[in-house]
Amino acid sequence: MPPVGFEPTIPAGEQPQFQDLDRAAIGTVTTTATTTTTLLLLLILLLLQLLLLLLLLLLLLQLLLTITNQFLTYLRRQFNSTGQPATQEAQNIQNCQTPIYKHRC
Repeated sequence: MPPVGFEPTIPAGEQPQFQDLDRAAIGTVTTTATTTTTLLLLLILLLLQLLLLLLLLLLLLQLLLTITNQFLTYLRRQFNSTGQPATQEAQNIQNCQTPIYKHRC
């Protein structure tokens, strides 16, 4: 029986390699393939976010154009080609007769 506190020396080549097995068991092994896959997935997610942002901007632009077009259509109905009011409401606006426009005159 060896003395207490004595540990036999094992040559490095014969020592079991538990560290790699432990890492593999808990999922901390990083390889070039997993790093590349992770980076590729992050890039795809970034591109999807940019695509969604672009889509949102296009929808906002379409909304702005629709509102502008409706406003221009309203103005065309209110004023004739000579710039004179075509309706009584337009006449009231031009003459500051409508309460909401009085502060502008």
